[in-house]
Amino acid sequence: MAADDPPGGEGGVVRHESDRQDHSDSIELFVEDLRRLRDELEVPPTWDAMVHRARNRGVRVSRSTLHKVAKLDGLPSELAVRGYLTALSRDPAEVERWVARRTALVALPGEQDAAEVTTRPPGRTRWRWWVAIAATLLVTNVVTGFVVRRISTPAPVTAPAATGDNPLDTPCLDDAKVATSTYRNQQFLLEIVFSVRCRAAWARITRADDSALGNHVEVVIYRRSDPDGSTRQEAVEPDVKSAFTTLIVRADPTDRLCASGAVVTNDTRSAAMEPICI
Repeated sequence: MAADDPPGGEGGVVRHESDRQDHSDSIELFVEDLRRLRDELEVPPTWDAMVHRARNRGVRVSRSTLHKVAKLDGLPSELAVRGYLTALSRDPAEVERWVARRTALVALPGEQDAAEVTTRPPGRTRWRWWVAIAATLLVTNVVTGFVVRRISTPAPVTAPAATGDNPLDTPCLDDAKVATSTYRNQQFLLEIVFSVRCRAAWARITRADDSALGNHVEVVIYRRSDPDGSTRQEAVEPDVKSAFTTLIVRADPTDRLCASGAVVTNDTRSAAMEPICI
């Protein structure tokens, strides 16, 4: 996850699919055209890099919101579209054309009208009315009981963050502190940042030189008991001086977290001499 906005690299990204507002347009075509903008890049930016690019250009959007463009089968939200396009293009006019195309799709017919309510003709037997009244009373009592139970039952405690979350999108930043760090490899500073509130940590690497352009940095954090497991979080970011991983939550305080990193300069990789752990 990049800590600053990689310069350049998005020239020629925006295409004329944003103008496809005709009778043949559909949500499927819209999403397909939208995804193609990123997929056809020679080096597609990571979702974390896109988050930072969009924020640096005035659109605050989360990684999960952007990622829905790649996974969602329906029409993405306007925020997702605006953030996605802003991260790939510096042309506000083109972004607005895409948003206008999405708005046109929202207006397309496709929702079925509510079914007509028919009225029973007079002369029906009275017992049908009594059955309807009894059913209404039963449903009312059930709903009332459910509401009372919900009010009297304490709400579950919601965890402030989960493994894989972007720390910038969580309250973990409020009490985050550097738990350990090393400058043993003098080409970079490697740190583990920990939040007591979230019981979560992330790793951060910062180059010691000014050779970010054309090179990249690597950083990873993992459980020492399961270094290659599904909770492993890593980031490889080009053209940046500093980068950080997404969160890894430590539910068990005895489960140590470790981090490592490397910088690549002119195809020469310099890695941490040994991992740091908390």
